[in-house]
Amino acid sequence: MKTILDAEFATEIEHGHIDNIAIERDLSVIATVGEGMKKSSGIAGKLFSVLGKNGVNIVAVAQGSSEINISVVINKNNLSKALNSLHNIFFQSEARVLNLYLVGTGLIGKTLLKQIFDQSEFLRSEKLLKVCVVGMTNTKKMLLDPKGVALDDWRERLLTEGVTTSLPAFVDKIKDYNLPNSVFIDCTSDKDIVQFYESLLDSNISVVTPNKVANSGPYAEYRRLQRTALNRGVKFLYETNVGAGLPIINTVQGLMTAGDRFLKIEAILSGTLSFIFNTFRPGTSFADVVREAKEKATPNPIHAMI
Repeated sequence: MKTILDAEFATEIEHGHIDNIAIERDLSVIATVGEGMKKSSGIAGKLFSVLGKNGVNIVAVAQGSSEINISVVINKNNLSKALNSLHNIFFQSEARVLNLYLVGTGLIGKTLLKQIFDQSEFLRSEKLLKVCVVGMTNTKKMLLDPKGVALDDWRERLLTEGVTTSLPAFVDKIKDYNLPNSVFIDCTSDKDIVQFYESLLDSNISVVTPNKVANSGPYAEYRRLQRTALNRGVKFLYETNVGAGLPIINTVQGLMTAGDRFLKIEAILSGTLSFIFNTFRPGTSFADVVREAKEKATPNPIHAMI
């Protein structure tokens, strides 16, 4: 094929009217077709926007003269993600899907899974959002299922169907699935997990974490994560790093975006310390107060103070 094209366009190539011909393989064509497209503004923008947000690179674009068809050429390995993304954005009658990957099934992880389970119907009916937990892992077992893990029996499935945990394999599988609207949730304090944040963000996967390691190391590393998330159009969220879940970071970022500048911030941003200081009174033992805080084992003890 290339030989035939080179011969056919030899004169044009020689005079620089067209570039040399190159063959690209493993590509797919997606056609968006609709009679009402020529009467609706913003269709092309919406199409390109959702593909870009999910990290789907467009190799070529074509639009028919009838204005009822826009076709894009993409890499074949992004075909499933692209189709799911476009269906979610153009057919709002169905709930949009948020694909979650959870690391850590301890106190915080279990609480989050219960919250998702309890709120699933509200999110679906009121927000048109379906939260699908595609993968989960702890220190012993990991379980991945692109169709989602039901949250009423996740413990049993993790125990019986899970395989030996390998964080590199878990992250690689997330990238292989290449699902749209993917979010990696780190519910641990493990310093080894942080090393995967940048590659996940660079793969258009948002990261949400209470893990303080990534944001308490060298400032250059923190800025690199922020910049990668910004460039890829995904989220890097860590609200629970301080203030036990109170909207401190989001509030500060919002004020800075509006042009405010902070001269000083004074606070006790540890939920556990806040609980201890507000419980420790004359006649009580400091050891007893610390013991009480441990026994309560609540992920947000600061809320008891408010």
